[in-house]
Amino acid sequence: MEQGTRHLDSVGYVPLSFAPGEAYQFDWSHEVVLLSGTTVMVKAAHVRLCHSRMLFVRAYPRETQEMVFDAHDRAFALFKGTCTRGIYDNMKTAVETIFVGKGRLYNRRFLQMCSHYLVDPVACTPASGWEKGQVENQVGLVRERFFTPRLRFKSRDDVQTTRARAVSATPTSSDDPSATSRARRSKGSLLEADRGSQSKAD
Repeated sequence: MEQGTRHLDSVGYVPLSFAPGEAYQFDWSHEVVLLSGTTVMVKAAHVRLCHSRMLFVRAYPRETQEMVFDAHDRAFALFKGTCTRGIYDNMKTAVETIFVGKGRLYNRRFLQMCSHYLVDPVACTPASGWEKGQVENQVGLVRERFFTPRLRFKSRDDVQTTRARAVSATPTSSDDPSATSRARRSKGSLLEADRGSQSKAD
């Protein structure tokens, strides 16, 4: 019995508290809008900084790998840097094979993107949404505040403009949001974080 207890105590979990610059969470949501009078499903890419709770949201027509890459690029530009780890579910654009435990065979192009930004990808355990609970809560918050009641747009550009205003006006925690983003060197380029926030994160 004691051995069994020790075994259970050794099981690891994704921490619910994060240091500045440690991690972000990524997820997709499906939102319904009226586009030129037609009901359309848009795919919203969500990125959440785990320490400061700063968020990024952008609507796309599909969940292709190109859209994943574009969302990361725009999010990191907004945050003025990246984090050490990225927490994902097992989306097909990132994970090709799920092994026992945390073992994953990642998509080659997805790994190239992570290598470019010096991010270590972490895939959640299947059916364990709490492992990226911050971004899942963000999905509900954004849907309630910005997609309800159903929004009307003349074009997809209008969708992006409205989302940008909404995100910039959304309050986060009392932490300095930029403190969560670290400057990361990738392929000869440097994503520069604010110097003041960088010294605060150290």
